[in-house]
Amino acid sequence: MANVPKQFCGTWYRADPYSKKARKLIITSHTVNGDIAYQKIDPDLKLNHKFS
Repeated sequence: MANVPKQFCGTWYRADPYSKKARKLIITSHTVNGDIAYQKIDPDLKLNHKFS
């Protein structure tokens, strides 16, 4: 897992250029919007966890 620096943790909002709504982004020490953040250390490692 990746360690997110403390200054980036918290609730952030980003604007959508095509609408007037803001999207919420919640970052914790190891997750972004509830998904675990990984740091790739092996160039051959595939971290695609989304299955179709």
